[in-house]
Amino acid sequence: MQSLDLIAKAISISPEKAIYHCNLGNALQALGRSEDAMASHRQALSLSPNLSTSHNSLGVLLQEQGHLEDALASFEKAVTGNPDYAEAYSSRGNVLKEMGAFEDAAESYLKALAIKPGYAEAHNNLGSTLRAQEKPDEAVASFQKAISLKPEFAEAHSNLGNTLKKLGRTDEALASYRRALDIDPGRQDLHHLISSISGETTDIAPEKYIRELFDDYAGTFDDHLTNTLSYEIPALLRHAVDALTDAPKAFSRMLDLGCGTGMVAQAFQDLAGEIDGIDLSPKML
Repeated sequence: MQSLDLIAKAISISPEKAIYHCNLGNALQALGRSEDAMASHRQALSLSPNLSTSHNSLGVLLQEQGHLEDALASFEKAVTGNPDYAEAYSSRGNVLKEMGAFEDAAESYLKALAIKPGYAEAHNNLGSTLRAQEKPDEAVASFQKAISLKPEFAEAHSNLGNTLKKLGRTDEALASYRRALDIDPGRQDLHHLISSISGETTDIAPEKYIRELFDDYAGTFDDHLTNTLSYEIPALLRHAVDALTDAPKAFSRMLDLGCGTGMVAQAFQDLAGEIDGIDLSPKML
């Protein structure tokens, strides 16, 4: 709160200073006040249209809200204004990865690493992208590099564990999960993964595990289900409802639990007046 007061004081003295508005935006963002933060960054950019730090921060906020195309545009402006801005290239990679553009995402992470070779977060994110591209051995190398740079990086240990598990190297995966859990004991998803390898039965998968699993899957979910798995459940559900001779012609409301990206809602959009979809994965929504 004190830092906000100080920045506000600086703005009152020199309201034309774009960097002060940028700093206020970053402080508000750290407090979770996303809308106020966006307003501050937009004010900064109205004063200094090429201010890369505000373009990058605004992009992160837009991505959090699911506005991926707008976020990408902000990151493009950030790196155009400052071609040596490693963090902006990494941010750009994050949104491209979420959009399923894995090759472009990997290229963006590599640009970040060419500028800042010791950037552990970029190595970790590159590893996640390589894993999505079905390049697990290269992904392992990226996660290991991230860990060598930042040994207490719980997410990188967890990602390494996931990749080693996929490669069938279960003992090594278990060690990675346990190391991640030592660093971050509150990770219930890691307890679940350790149990799954150790043969212990849990009552239910933790929400965090489900959320992250499907967040990672969101970018390719529809394509994989329809074109690879020949998923027909939405169409079959609609066919079953249509086959009910005593069913009403239309329903005022419909609730879709575990709605994913909304494939069932598409199948029922002409049959229900209002459709509410609920899912644990924000990126699916």
